[in-house]
Amino acid sequence: MIEYPKTFKDYIEDLVNYWKPKLLLHHYDISFKYQDKQKANVDTDAAIIVSDRYLQGTITIFPQLLKAWKEKNYKDIENTIVHEICHIITDNLFMGAHKYSPEIFHDLLDHENEKLVQMITNIFISMKEKGKL
Repeated sequence: MIEYPKTFKDYIEDLVNYWKPKLLLHHYDISFKYQDKQKANVDTDAAIIVSDRYLQGTITIFPQLLKAWKEKNYKDIENTIVHEICHIITDNLFMGAHKYSPEIFHDLLDHENEKLVQMITNIFISMKEKGKL
C-alpha cells in the first residue's frame, strides 16, 4: 500500500485552491482520492470525475504523480492538476456530445476533448508564467 505524505496532499490541495478562482471555478467543491495502484496500461497521473449538477469534482491521484513530486517535477504536477480542473470547463459539452453521437465517434470526441483541455491548460499556465494571472 502506498503512503501519500501529508505534505504531498497539502501541496495538491494548495494547487487546486490557487487555480479554482483563477479558472472561475471557485463554486466547485473538489475532493481527492489517492490510489494505491497505477491504472493498468494507462500513463496517467490523475483523473477527474465531474458532477456538474452538484458542482463537484473528484480528482483521483495515481502513484505516478507522487513519483513526480518526489523527483521535484513541480511544473509537471501543476500542469496535471490544472489540466484536471479544466475538464470541469468542457465536461458538459463533452458529455452531451458523447451521449448523442454514434459510438463510432467516441474515440475522436475523447481525443478532441483532451486536446481542448490541454490547450486551455497551456493558455492559463502561460499567463501565470508571464505574470498576467
